[in-house]
Amino acid sequence: MSKTKIYYFNDERSPITVKTQKLGGEPWENDFVILNQQEGRLFEVEIPEGNELWIKKWPNMVMLSWISVEALSVSP
Repeated sequence: MSKTKIYYFNDERSPITVKTQKLGGEPWENDFVILNQQEGRLFEVEIPEGNELWIKKWPNMVMLSWISVEALSVSP
């Protein structure tokens, strides 16, 4: 497992929720932080061995997680 730090800045016109995926545990045990307009924060993401940082963005929400390198190398 490795830990990666990432700074996320909300440059949108409304607040957004940043979800940081935790290793193990249940989905509801993840960390949720609300960033107001023009607000930023440093986040730490734990990444399991053989995985890479994955950032997923939806309207008003960002998820900081990981994805398997093997999953990235699969072609359709």
